This record gives sequence, C-alpha cells and structure tokens, in this order.
Amino acid sequence: MNSVRVSSAGRLAIKITIASLITVGLSLYLGVTPANTSIALLTIIYTVGETFGSSLETGLNRAAGSVIGYGLGAIMVLLALPMWIAAPVAVGLTLFVCALLPMRLGYRLAAVLAGSIVLVPGDNLWHTVVQLVLSTFAGIIVALAVDYLVLPSHTGPRVRSLLADALDSCDRSVTSTFGVVGTGAGQTIDVHPEVLSKLVQANELITAIKYQPSLGPFETSAIYELVASVRSVNGTLDPLARAAIGANQVIGTGPSLPHLQSLAADLQTTFANVSAQLRGQPATQLPDITEAAEAIRGSVTFEGHSVRDVGRAFAFVFEVEVIFRHLQLIAVNLETERAREGHASVPVESTP
Repeated sequence: MNSVRVSSAGRLAIKITIASLITVGLSLYLGVTPANTSIALLTIIYTVGETFGSSLETGLNRAAGSVIGYGLGAIMVLLALPMWIAAPVAVGLTLFVCALLPMRLGYRLAAVLAGSIVLVPGDNLWHTVVQLVLSTFAGIIVALAVDYLVLPSHTGPRVRSLLADALDSCDRSVTSTFGVVGTGAGQTIDVHPEVLSKLVQANELITAIKYQPSLGPFETSAIYELVASVRSVNGTLDPLARAAIGANQVIGTGPSLPHLQSLAADLQTTFANVSAQLRGQPATQLPDITEAAEAIRGSVTFEGHSVRDVGRAFAFVFEVEVIFRHLQLIAVNLETERAREGHASVPVESTP
C-alpha cells in the first residue's frame, strides 16, 4: 500500500476507520461493554496522527495520562472528600503532575479523566479504573498497529523542505540585520516572526518522525544533525542582532563597509545554496568568508568609538562566522547522505 497516494486528511480517515472497525469487532467478540468500547474508540481518534512517530508519542502520553488521571481521581474518591472539592483537586493535581513529567500532549485530557472518575466512580472503584485503563491501552495498541501497517508516510522530503524554509526565514532576518549595520540607521532589528514559527514546525516534525518506520534513504540520524544545525543558526540570530546595535557605529562606515557588503552577499549565497541543496539540488561550493571577516576585524579601531561598541563589532563578525560554520555543517551532512545514496557529489567546503 506504500504506492497509494492519499491526502493527509484521507489517510487519517482511512486509518481511523480501519482501527475503529477492528476495535468494535473485537469488543463484540469479547463482550466488552459499550462504555469501555467508547473509551477505546476515543483513544484511537486521539492517537492516530500524521506519522507513526507522532502517533507513538501521542499514544505514550495518552497511556501515561490515563494512569495519572484515573489514579489521582480514584485517590480523591478514596479520601471521601466532597465532590465539589474532590473533582477540582483531582483535575489540578493531574495537570501539575503532567507538567512535572513533562507531558507535551494529552495533559488536559488526563485532567478530564481524573474528574470523570470522581464524578462517576461506579460501584467498584478499582474495577472501573482497571477497565478504563485497559480500554485505553487497547485503543492505543490498535491505533499504533494500524498506523504502522496502513498507508505509512515517507517524511524525509517533507523534513528537507521544512528545513529549507526555515533557512530561508533565517536568511531574511540576517539580511535585515546587515541592512541595519550597513546603513547605520536606527536601533531596531527587524527579525521576521516566521523564523521562530518555521523552526518550531521543524522541531515538531522531528519529534513526529522519531519512530517513523518509513523514512526512506534519508536517515533519522542525519535529520537530527540537520535540525540541530538549523537550531544553531537560529540561535545566532538574537546575539547577531544585539551585536549589530553597537556594531553599526563601528563597522557600518569607512573602510569596513565594502567588506561588510561582501560578507552579507556571501551569507545570502550560502543560505540560498544550502536551501537549494535541502530541496534536492546538487551541492555547490560555499563561499569562503575568512578574508572578509579578517578585513573587517583589521579595519576596526578605537578611534572615536567606545570599547563597548568595538567589542560588539568583533562579536558581530564572530556571530556571522558561527552562522557560516553551521550552514557548512548542514551542507556536509547533506553531501554525506547523497554519497550514501550513491549520487554524484560536488565538493563542499568542510568545517574544521
């Protein structure tokens, strides 16, 4: 079924439908109560995601949340507190415990489960809790089995594309920073909000494919390295912007300006080359920024400038070099993967 091409929404619908049919059939065969069957079906709907990795993470959080929520709810019932006290306390404690773990998914649902046990404990409290937990676990198992076997998604190309988008966003932010330094105008760095949003999306996708069985030739280890590099690029943007506020008074004028313009052009070229490489295009030689960086450092003087601003100027050049190093790492990682896949390779400047 790997060859079947279905939209994301259609894939989810098919998987949930198949998992639900299996669950209902097993429930009828085993004589499971409708209430417990409903819990299993709700778990399936909640668990099945875009990839097996995202489903597994959701399922694990759902399993932990059910144990925590049902357990704390049962404890509140055993303490025989008034219902108007027990239910809110159970919900609050569940949210607190889930936050300590920490649980990224399902913590609110866990709180609902805690409150439901207090409000509807049943005739036999622990028997009810065990049945609900088993129903939840059964739903998770069926959901993961179907998600693993039916229409598995290949996420490698999507990862590359998303990382390329993230680098494009970084490029726009760095370009705006260079504009401030180059013109010496203003004290505000226009950092695009999409930089963070793109990198957050990349991070979420990496979490989702952590246990993905069908990555294709693009291996999980290389994806982790790529995301770490892109995060590092993003991490340099804030200090770069801070350094630019003082650096524009020092390196934005005089003999340093041509070298700064050269540095900006090389950085834009590097972003563009690596983004194209992420999208599957052949690698191209990355620029060497050493000469421009050294020229800027050599032209910086204390004449008419404070020690603080001169220090910011040097910090600015250093941050630019850090960005280059991480972009080079991304390019080298991609070339390594291309070599593993048997593609022709273009030399890429490596980082010591």
